[in-house]
Amino acid sequence: MKKIKASRPTRLVGGLLCTVMTALLVLNHSGVQAAQAAAAKRGISRPMISAYVYDRAAMKLKDSDAPYLNQMNFSFALIEEGKATGKNWKGIKTFEAFMKKHPHILPVLAVGGWGAEGFSDLAASDEGRKVFAQSCVELMEKHGFLGLDIDWEYPGSSVAGIKSSEADRQNFTLLLKELRYTFDACEKQDGKHRYLCIAVGGSAAYADGLELGAIGKIVDQVNVMTYDLKGFERTTGHHAALYGGAAQAVQSYIEKGLSAGKIMMGAAFYGHAWRNVENEGTGLNQKAETSGNKIYSYTEIKKLLDSSEYTLRFDEEAKAHYLFDGSTFLSFESEEAVALKGKYAMNNALQGVMIWEYNHDTTGQLLKALHDSMR
Repeated sequence: MKKIKASRPTRLVGGLLCTVMTALLVLNHSGVQAAQAAAAKRGISRPMISAYVYDRAAMKLKDSDAPYLNQMNFSFALIEEGKATGKNWKGIKTFEAFMKKHPHILPVLAVGGWGAEGFSDLAASDEGRKVFAQSCVELMEKHGFLGLDIDWEYPGSSVAGIKSSEADRQNFTLLLKELRYTFDACEKQDGKHRYLCIAVGGSAAYADGLELGAIGKIVDQVNVMTYDLKGFERTTGHHAALYGGAAQAVQSYIEKGLSAGKIMMGAAFYGHAWRNVENEGTGLNQKAETSGNKIYSYTEIKKLLDSSEYTLRFDEEAKAHYLFDGSTFLSFESEEAVALKGKYAMNNALQGVMIWEYNHDTTGQLLKALHDSMR
């Protein structure tokens, strides 16, 4: 999950007991059925809506949004000496208070994020995997999380400037097995299912880098990051379109052995902008002097929509909106676009739709549109 700026990551005893229980248990995970049963106990219906919340001191979580959410992923814990740590957190108290007020929302701890170092080393040994798994349990227990999202971007790749190894592909699966093993021990002890989630790249190339057949039997949820698909080159395009992007990525994971019922399709509450674009036609697929690395939150985009500076256009084939003023091209997800993703999730029996990132839309309009499409 990319760290994107708006304008541009007591109960300790219980955790230790889980370690003891782990030594007595064998891996016994029943896949989708176990996750669905646990979700049903919490009143979580399918398809689900999950929102990543990026940690910040000025974090704002609106009570009016709570009825539209099934899950929130607090982002991010980092890795220090092979252990998960929340030393970097600024808004955890706000998040804890919101979860306590709205117990129907599943609280998930996201570890890692774009550029987060440490996964390759800790996953390379049995001892490293055990130490990391236990540190996750202890951090979760301390702050009331019932789920963990591993956001390793990406096993076997140094695209984010992190260490990688050819062994990462297999070691990632082994790490997830260790986490599942540890979580099952905790569930045996207290009856609470711990959700194990992962965030993965939004393309067939990233799917190829994972042992999806094995992973699908271990995890409860796979968050496919179907955004940022355009934006890093000097040609305009759709960064989160349903067709020609998101749907194809989801299908590539299914074709390689992952159950549709484990998949959360990604929706973006922000847009990418290109500047000094060639003023030809609608501005789509045109050369620009800059890449699309300028980020606008949907809150900012909404102000542009309410002005007369830009022309709003819709690509019927891609099912994606964009803005163009003759010079600046802005690719974003509209209320209609996120609603279409919600309908796609329903029609294709996905687990649901996840959002990056909650605070990029202070209007609440995208979240409500997504929710209404899935009712």
